Amino acid sequence: MLGHSVRVPEKRKVERGAGERHEDVISLIQTVGLPKDILTARSKQLSRLLGIKNAAEYEERLMNENDAREAARDAERFFNWVKEFLSK
Repeated sequence: MLGHSVRVPEKRKVERGAGERHEDVISLIQTVGLPKDILTARSKQLSRLLGIKNAAEYEERLMNENDAREAARDAERFFNWVKEFLSK
């Protein structure tokens, strides 16, 4: 996610994220001009997903099947939301 730009429809402002932390994308999402309740829900969803990713990568404990299911669910929901957002 770092250093990637996203093509959005012409009417939307495009910003490029160049942060050093994956969590910086959560701040970038807040700039897309959607209602606060939607942005809050999607930011929480992405934050949970990044938390699982970071735990799997950096913590000593092993991820279990439930962690994997939750991560896959959150990733799919977030991805579907992004596809819908970009298609408008």
